[in-house]
Amino acid sequence: MKLYHVVHTLIPKTSLNRRVAKAPRRTVLLRVVFDDGQEGFANLHVNPERVGVGPPSLQTSLALRMARLDAKSRTAKKSLWEGVSIPACHYLFTEIDSHSLEEFRSARKRGFEKFKIKTGRDLEKELDFLNAVAEEASKKSLRPDFNQALDPKQLARFVRQASPLLIDAIDFVEDPTTDRPEIWSQASDKIRWGWDQHSEQFAPWDKGFAALILKPAIQDILALTPTLKKFPGAVVFTSYMDHPVGQLGAAWMAAQFYAACPEKRNECGLMSHGIFEPTPYSECLRTDGPRLLPPEGIGIGFGDLLEKEPWKKLEL
Repeated sequence: MKLYHVVHTLIPKTSLNRRVAKAPRRTVLLRVVFDDGQEGFANLHVNPERVGVGPPSLQTSLALRMARLDAKSRTAKKSLWEGVSIPACHYLFTEIDSHSLEEFRSARKRGFEKFKIKTGRDLEKELDFLNAVAEEASKKSLRPDFNQALDPKQLARFVRQASPLLIDAIDFVEDPTTDRPEIWSQASDKIRWGWDQHSEQFAPWDKGFAALILKPAIQDILALTPTLKKFPGAVVFTSYMDHPVGQLGAAWMAAQFYAACPEKRNECGLMSHGIFEPTPYSECLRTDGPRLLPPEGIGIGFGDLLEKEPWKKLEL
């Protein structure tokens, strides 16, 4: 196997969440020539200086798996998206500002039914917005994501100040604290909670949360699928807020899971390209309201762009 790579820089339009500042994000595209001569592409969202250093990580192995799928499709001169149904996406707010309520209304008119709101920076401001938007939101449509920002007192405050309308409008609150989900359910058994960080550690009989949020870029969905089938709650997939090649890899894995488990189909977080300044790759992606439409061409897409990259060989 021969590996080639090229580094890309993504420029966020805003701060992405309470942990990630508005700063360039570097990501790595991989070109993989397998021993049988097939060639495929994938994205590896890691520190570029670490690529090719040490034994393959799970994340690297998952990227190589995606490259192999892409390679087989390219060899057959077929699109990886033939017969594939990408799930609908939620609308993503990375920051709350004075225009967010109008943005919410506009997104609803375009057909979005679920709304993920990155929170955890200013709880008072966020509660004001969430309580206000709940007056117009449908039931189980809001997904606040605190990225583990709250301490126990702040969690108690959120539960106390969430209006009845907001509680009805919440689909799930994602990762409010660093605690395990059973602690969140002790804070409130009326609010639905979602588990993201280290969610691969779940067991089907775990209690205290209503949704699992999974990232195919860093979690082995194929290995988790038998256990996920037994989980009674929602299963939601998101991108790693990475390059469009990686974004589509996550979309493909999500589509495969829901094809095998159609009863678990749910709105996902697969439309993250809009949070970055446009690139030639993101401009290849089309959307129809909450629907992400894959690019044309064979394999995962982006054929002309990938072929023109200044690939550098990795010495393994």
